[in-house]
Amino acid sequence: MAHNNDVTDILISGRNDEIYTSSVDSTIKKWNLKKLRNNINYRQDYYSRPYNLTPKKTFKGHKKSVQSIYMFTNDPLNLYSISFDETLRIWNTETTQSQLEIQLPGRPRVIRGLSSNNNLIGVGNRSKEHLTLYYVTPNELVKSTEIKGHQSTVYDLASNQNLPNTFVTGCYDGVCRLFDVRTMQCVASYRDPYDYHPVFSVDYDAYRIAAGASRNGIIRIFDLRYNKNHYNIHQGVKKGARNNDGWSLYLGNNRSPVYSLQMDHSKIFATLSNMTWMLDFSKDINKHQRQNHHKMNDVSCLHYTHSKKWLGLG
Repeated sequence: MAHNNDVTDILISGRNDEIYTSSVDSTIKKWNLKKLRNNINYRQDYYSRPYNLTPKKTFKGHKKSVQSIYMFTNDPLNLYSISFDETLRIWNTETTQSQLEIQLPGRPRVIRGLSSNNNLIGVGNRSKEHLTLYYVTPNELVKSTEIKGHQSTVYDLASNQNLPNTFVTGCYDGVCRLFDVRTMQCVASYRDPYDYHPVFSVDYDAYRIAAGASRNGIIRIFDLRYNKNHYNIHQGVKKGARNNDGWSLYLGNNRSPVYSLQMDHSKIFATLSNMTWMLDFSKDINKHQRQNHHKMNDVSCLHYTHSKKWLGLG
């Protein structure tokens, strides 16, 4: 058990087996995974019982639910958080002290780094701006020019290290938008023509965007190559953007939102209210891999071997 209320976000720091968790209980906690491994007693009831571990550090200061947290991989001493108290804080991860507090224009939903090249941070919030950008400097956060293109709250943000000049937003109006950091312009938009519910989660790679809907366990896939005559993700805008309908994946008979998802090469990992799903689009899945997949507890696996649409052949 990590917190006294719902866990809102989890951050893997990538340093010394450390993770951070934020919660509705207004706190952030730092955990040591190596300690977890050393304390686990492999019994038959391992997967059914919680472990009450002691957090390595606790960050206190927000007055309401801490909604989202973020850390740049090349800067492990600074942790960024946003809260329903409508503030953004920067924490020193060693001392747990709040080093900077900024008032936000509205109730925030998500904070993510949008470009490691220039330390750009984005905050999706319920305000006239919908998405607020800040440049991280040695002493402060400098608010960037207001970015246009959103008509509603930004619920999720994603960036890709292999495509440092782009980022994607998932919004309350059900639209995914692709932005070019160099111009701060929306260069392409993607929407499910049959589902107008908000986009709760989003991720992308060099070929496609995956968007998790706010209900019915739907993941929508949009092919970035559909716009290849109009926008090149590596080179920028050519003739202008156009809409892309994409195609849908339904995660069983489930009315849950897709609260989070992540793309990893040929796989998508998606979290619903009662289950974590792994969607595998690998060209070849051998028998040994299938057996291992089905041994995973609380994970449903769908295999799309030689999927034509995933491979761009559909």
